[in-house]
Amino acid sequence: MTVVTPGTLDGLALADSVLAIPAGGHGFVPLTHVYRDPATGRANITYSAVTTVNVAVLAD
Repeated sequence: MTVVTPGTLDGLALADSVLAIPAGGHGFVPLTHVYRDPATGRANITYSAVTTVNVAVLAD
């Protein structure tokens, strides 16, 4: 799972958050303001394979 980091810091791109989750496992990434697109307020999350993965997005 990759959570895109849309911002920069002092003109440098921030690295995306990448989390490897094994089949049947769990992973958590707090979706703080760092990951939210300033134009939409939404985070961009991508997956490389989803055959045995359940996904839930929890937000406040």
